[in-house]
Amino acid sequence: MSRNWNRFSETLPRNRIEELQLKRLRRLIKFAMERSRYYHDLYKKAGIRAEDIKTWDDFYERIPYTDKRGENAMEPYQQRETGPFGDLIALSTENCLYRFQTSGTTGVPFQIGLSYFDTLQYGEGWTYGLWRCGMNPGDLFYFAFPFGTFIGFWSCYWGVRLLGGTIRSGGGLSTEQRIKEILQLKPDAVVLTPTYAIYMGEKALEMGVDLREAGVKLTVHAGEPGANVPSTRKKIEELWGATPWELYGIGEVNAMCPEMDLNSGGVHVCEPHTFTFVADPETGEALAGPGLESEDGVKGEHVIVSFAQSIQPMIKYRSHDIVEYYREAPHETDCTWTFLKGGVLGRTDHMIIVKGVNVYLTALENVATAVEGATPYYEVHVYREKGSDRLLLKIEAGEGLKKEDYPDLENRIKTAVRDALKIGIDVEVVNPGTLPRYEQKSKKFFDHRKK
Repeated sequence: MSRNWNRFSETLPRNRIEELQLKRLRRLIKFAMERSRYYHDLYKKAGIRAEDIKTWDDFYERIPYTDKRGENAMEPYQQRETGPFGDLIALSTENCLYRFQTSGTTGVPFQIGLSYFDTLQYGEGWTYGLWRCGMNPGDLFYFAFPFGTFIGFWSCYWGVRLLGGTIRSGGGLSTEQRIKEILQLKPDAVVLTPTYAIYMGEKALEMGVDLREAGVKLTVHAGEPGANVPSTRKKIEELWGATPWELYGIGEVNAMCPEMDLNSGGVHVCEPHTFTFVADPETGEALAGPGLESEDGVKGEHVIVSFAQSIQPMIKYRSHDIVEYYREAPHETDCTWTFLKGGVLGRTDHMIIVKGVNVYLTALENVATAVEGATPYYEVHVYREKGSDRLLLKIEAGEGLKKEDYPDLENRIKTAVRDALKIGIDVEVVNPGTLPRYEQKSKKFFDHRKK
């Protein structure tokens, strides 16, 4: 059996991929400008006609960035009282099959509408990777996910349906009930966030049972970084006896970056449905991407164009995620799509400058949680004192570590961070079970600086 879901698109030469992307981009810009008031106003203000965009240079130099908030914000257009999606929408609401929304923790919830066509594209992003990494028709997927208004693993559900897998939903059940079902049903894959995977594994041990006995082949992760963070990945492997697998997606954009090769240390951009580039988060200068001459391994803000969003087009959309970008993957593979090593490395809005050094959350997690005696349960708190940022890491001690050994663990974490990241931080080791547990996205970053 071929492990390529679509060998043609997975192995298409880079120059051919970029030729097709430019053609599709030009059509998408025309579609958005004609259909969406937001894009009509944005491009008119910039003095752009759709037919003006003929080359990659035109795209990078003339097309404005878009954002949910901030410069060229989408939110004000979406909140206009002209319908459920305001003046951002590009298709009539009768084309909208699903409606989701963000949590709204930083403002009014952002509405996410998807057409039937969009769900096929979102779903196939998962299917490409799951099929290639060994999942087959008839395999049982257990969803440890409360299906609700957040898009979350809904797109995985569409992908598993496309693959031909069997679906069992654990929505509405408690963690204990889900554990019992997993041990009883012995699914081939379990779908959940990395943080919740660790919590479920530890909860099972408290119940006197071992999730490794379920024989799960793949734990399927999205919603937050973790599956490619070495310490988190190792913990999941220990608790489940399964291989962690990751997809990086953004609800309003696409399920756009599946892991195409097991243990590759990153994800590929699903280029039949999306293309991306990286930019300097401060200046907006494009650093690496289609049509650009650049070295592999460039780090910057991930900027996205989605061909999978017809209700609300996403063109040159700032994700605020930091990624390491490779046009040619640094591991052996026949997949020619762009590769993002380590998945999401951090967030531009979660960046901390400590004595002139830029620090990202994932980099700190990699170092701190790898120290013996530490766990993957942590919080980062940032304070502003005397004009500079002070960083406090709260982290749970491992089970069995004596309280009198906490100061030693704090010092070892401080030393490891200083050696690896060249910064000094404060560390507070707390008792096991002290920090909150989350079923969906975990909250690990707390910014106490005055805006």
